[in-house]
Amino acid sequence: MKKSIKVRALLAKQAPDIPLYSFYIKGSDILRIADVSRIKRGEAGELLGYQRKEVRSHVDEIANYLNNDASVLTHAIILALSTEATFKQ
Repeated sequence: MKKSIKVRALLAKQAPDIPLYSFYIKGSDILRIADVSRIKRGEAGELLGYQRKEVRSHVDEIANYLNNDASVLTHAIILALSTEATFKQ
């Protein structure tokens, strides 16, 4: 199954070599293009993945921030895309 979608995106540069894309997709499309790479150990003991299991207090802090009128990223979901993701101009 090809995991791709086509959307319009706004490109901003955090630094000359760090692009930041902002775009809208339906919630159901997130499940088509994203997954959670949980942190674990490989057969040789090396670390694989990057996402720790959620900590309830941390989730509560994020929810409180997003519900605050002063939050910058109101109700946004931030995804770290793999290097396989591509954007075309």
